Amino acid sequence: MFQIFAKRSCAALVLATATVLLAACGSVSQAIPALKPDSPSVTLVKSGSVGACPGSTLGAMASAFLSNPEWNDFTTSSGESVVELTGSFLYSGSPATLSLQFSPNLATSSFEVGYMGINDVSQSRIVVAALFDKMCAAT
Repeated sequence: MFQIFAKRSCAALVLATATVLLAACGSVSQAIPALKPDSPSVTLVKSGSVGACPGSTLGAMASAFLSNPEWNDFTTSSGESVVELTGSFLYSGSPATLSLQFSPNLATSSFEVGYMGINDVSQSRIVVAALFDKMCAAT
């Protein structure tokens, strides 16, 4: 008799736990907002490549090299479109935040780097080139 009771209690406990977990999963999935699709400008830059790494896209390079890469776009006060890539990486052995801004041209399907900052400090084109080499090596 005790064995039957134990089996029924165990089954009830498993069923109750599964019900709670499923209910929790349902409420969590409703709380997570849907990801917005990339804009055409972000898609252009993410799917593009740079001369230092013609075999990889910038999207793949960013995912391989940066922690939590984020792609956004915005329009400046003068009406220019900007695509910004941000993420974390190790710089000289210390955690750092990267900000890379690109000027996309949808008409010509091209883009160029407009700004690169590490921990909000502007970097030279030489550092940009070195970063692209490191990002490429990570892919």
